[in-house]
Amino acid sequence: MLLMVVVAVAYAPTSRGVLVWDDHPLLATTRAMARRPLGDLLFQPFWTADPMSDARPAYYRPLVVWSYRFDLALDPDDPAALHRTNLALHLLATAALVALARRLGASANAAILATGTWALAPRLTESVAWISGRTDVLALVLGLAAMGAWPWYGRDEPRSRAAWLRAALASALLLLALLAKEVALACAAAMVVGTIAGRRIVPRAAAREAAARIAPIALVTAVYFAMRTSAMNAARPTTTPLGTSARAATVLEAIGRYVRMTLDPWHPASSIGLVGEVDTRYAVFGGSTVALACVAAAVAVRRARARGSERTGVKVGAAVGVAALAPVLHVAPIGLAAAVAADRLLYVPLAGLALALACAANDLAPRRRLPVALLVSAIALSFVPFTFRRAGDYTDEVLFRVVAVEDAHPLNTSARSGLANVLRDHHEPALACRVHASSRRILERTGRTGTPRHTRALENLASCLAFVGQYEAAGAVYATLAASHSDSARVHMELGFFALHRGDLDAAEAAFRRALSLEPALTPARRALADIPGLRGDVQRFADESVRRERLGEWAIVLSRLGRRPEAIAAWSELALRPDVSLADATTAVDVLLSEADLATARRAVEAFTALHGPDAEKLARLERRVAEKARVDAVRARIDALTAD
Repeated sequence: MLLMVVVAVAYAPTSRGVLVWDDHPLLATTRAMARRPLGDLLFQPFWTADPMSDARPAYYRPLVVWSYRFDLALDPDDPAALHRTNLALHLLATAALVALARRLGASANAAILATGTWALAPRLTESVAWISGRTDVLALVLGLAAMGAWPWYGRDEPRSRAAWLRAALASALLLLALLAKEVALACAAAMVVGTIAGRRIVPRAAAREAAARIAPIALVTAVYFAMRTSAMNAARPTTTPLGTSARAATVLEAIGRYVRMTLDPWHPASSIGLVGEVDTRYAVFGGSTVALACVAAAVAVRRARARGSERTGVKVGAAVGVAALAPVLHVAPIGLAAAVAADRLLYVPLAGLALALACAANDLAPRRRLPVALLVSAIALSFVPFTFRRAGDYTDEVLFRVVAVEDAHPLNTSARSGLANVLRDHHEPALACRVHASSRRILERTGRTGTPRHTRALENLASCLAFVGQYEAAGAVYATLAASHSDSARVHMELGFFALHRGDLDAAEAAFRRALSLEPALTPARRALADIPGLRGDVQRFADESVRRERLGEWAIVLSRLGRRPEAIAAWSELALRPDVSLADATTAVDVLLSEADLATARRAVEAFTALHGPDAEKLARLERRVAEKARVDAVRARIDALTAD
């Protein structure tokens, strides 16, 4: 209980957590399916197909979506509630790991110290403090529960009816763990290893008995893959193409990076390395690690045979660690947003390492146990301030994005694009355009012109420039895109919106039709095309300047539909500041400006509204939130300036 209190203190900032990164689309999808039966989620991929987005990885994790629905049903508007669920699951995993270590023979002190070092490690913060990181946490909680319920470890476990009932319970828990994330296959592998570890009976009989005992695990695994295949249909993971030698080097680099991350848990990061840019130092380090690990394993096996020791707990823990880490070493083409390694992928492997070390501590000489315990305690406690600080990053999305860019590989511009989009949402579009422009410069300077990432950078930059009213600069970027991507539905759709900004409705209509001919599921293009006839009539109706002045609010709405945001904001601002504005028009104008305009414009509108119609508590509260929002951006503005400098 004391350990769990310390862990809760280290993660205290998560009680103020917000949505970051993948949280937004995942929870938006969850809300969209809120009225659908829970059983339908068993036949849905984790990421839904969306022609507006880049391709999503092919994942199947229905239990995680169930858990999101549970949280949103309790409190649909408080993201901190989802963070608290993550922390509760992490605390459950902490308790379960201690219990499993004890079950497999570790002493109480060893189990608590090893688990505490794992539970407090700053590298695990991404899984616990990030709502989307719940996949690993939920899978491990259920996986540890399955391993704890499993009746057969070593050669002395019974074959009673009660044991088979426990095996059935463990198999059901394992299936739930797999429905949370495929990493739970590591727990299945560990249960198999534990079942056959140390068996010393006639080989043929041993094979029959082991097969009978492992059959429930095999059945559950087969059911899981059948369900996954049915849900995923033709979905395929997004990957970076690599040749044989480059893939081998990337595998070794990934091993080197994960070993370094384990040895240096004090410096967490969201994205590490860049696939396709092999770091030779880490590749050499990874190769050396593999060689040393093989030698160490051979020596350990020889010593264990000489002593006649089963060391089942050590084998089970090692099986969890190896089986959990192996799939993300890029041996298979699994997408990881172009990164080589990520902190969240260590959540389950390090749990396995902690389990193995807790059980291996039994081999320590009695006189060495106290010094080792004091050293481990000091290391675990040293984690607390680092974990606390890293958890704080998840309470401010702008700060989180800045840190992500600072820690990412300098050529990985995906983190920059994410930062720019967040800045745009935080009413800093000019600063967002600078970040997008820096992504373009980096990609072109390093010879990545024409790559999908470069195309995306141009799309983002052009859209941002049009958003702030720099139509000429945006047009130049769109011309580049049109020349090089004549068959891209998304590019044609963006050209259609740009034509709307310029007021060329004929060109907009042609572009939207072309986009839909290439991708009929492009919903924004379909909606915009349907709106064009109405826009034609409205533009004609407001052709006279005197009509625009007289009906300024209606004209501002037309400008917004055309995407001419700066002109629309100017119109709403003028309306809000008119001394004879009606209460209804003033209310609409102030609400729009609080949502869309810069802070100074919004503040003037609220002050004018207050002077004419008296204070409005809701509008004043929204203004205060805008002030706090700007303060958060200003706190990291210098760091953003440094990131965008040439």
